[in-house]
Amino acid sequence: MMIKRIFMNPLFLIGFLFIVGLLGGSFYFDLVMKDNLPDRTTILYDEEGLPRYTAPFPPMKEYPLGTDKNGYQVLYKILEGAKYTILIAFFITVLRMVFSTFFGIVFRRVLLKVERIIKGLINSFHFAPLSLIAYFVVAPVALIFSWSFSAETEIIFSIAVLTLLAVPTLSLLIMNETDQILQYEFIRNAKILGGSHLHVMNRHVGPYLGPKLFIIFNQQMIQVLLLFAHLGVLGLYIGGPEFKSTIKEPTYMNEVMEGKEPEVIQTITSMSNEWGGLIAIARKEFLMYPWQIYFPALAFALTILAFTLMLEGMKRAANIQVERTRQTENSTESPDRIKEEDFRQIRDEKIS
Repeated sequence: MMIKRIFMNPLFLIGFLFIVGLLGGSFYFDLVMKDNLPDRTTILYDEEGLPRYTAPFPPMKEYPLGTDKNGYQVLYKILEGAKYTILIAFFITVLRMVFSTFFGIVFRRVLLKVERIIKGLINSFHFAPLSLIAYFVVAPVALIFSWSFSAETEIIFSIAVLTLLAVPTLSLLIMNETDQILQYEFIRNAKILGGSHLHVMNRHVGPYLGPKLFIIFNQQMIQVLLLFAHLGVLGLYIGGPEFKSTIKEPTYMNEVMEGKEPEVIQTITSMSNEWGGLIAIARKEFLMYPWQIYFPALAFALTILAFTLMLEGMKRAANIQVERTRQTENSTESPDRIKEEDFRQIRDEKIS
């Protein structure tokens, strides 16, 4: 019922369809389009056969979002990297929620005993720049000493760091949300009537905590995408750089006019064209070729906007669900329930 109400919300539906369409387009590109792309070129000639542009090309009719210096279209790179960006962010978010929910609920009683000791330390993470912390922890493995680690190790280590950085604050948030729900009067009454902890959590806390966990999940998804973008600006991205041997065509007009021969060089590329990687690779050429960063950044912005719309739709649906759950709980209370006024009346009768 809750899921149906979420999908009926127009804001959620707009954001959801955008994400699904983006992922669908990315997989379609890999499975169908990628092997049928026209050959890349690093020189464009005019009608007279004279060189007009050398790569990277700015946005134009032939290349809507421009190209990189190797002649690859930015549009195709963004489309290819969409699935890796979103799915890796989704995977990190799932890990964050699993660990945080486990510590925030299962170990809630243990955390409550040391809450005063660790609360100040954990709350400090709210103000700490996680992008810089992640950079200083991951950079030695993914950048400085990347030659001594395999690509799989770099990816696993990066995902682990980006996951664990959020677990302390997220666990405390979920614990506080659970404690707040447990203070509701009907839940305290359920405990008094002999309801077990498992029954109370499943029957009474679950309907209130579930929608909040969905909302927190979406918030974390947005935070992970922002973290990818920030790390990209700092030159760090999932998987690290990949070195490829490519044929370097003449890049300056005078070299083209003089007939300089192509040469084989080592170039740095992103393994998956993940959007943070596109920003990281192009950041040194930002002033000369800004479109190489503008469009991946725009892809981040539109995707985050889509998740923000989904978040707002989920909040509205959750508010309706919580209100109806509360009405149901109130309506199921016994009409003969003993109230404080009844005790007061008995006391007055004994005094008289």
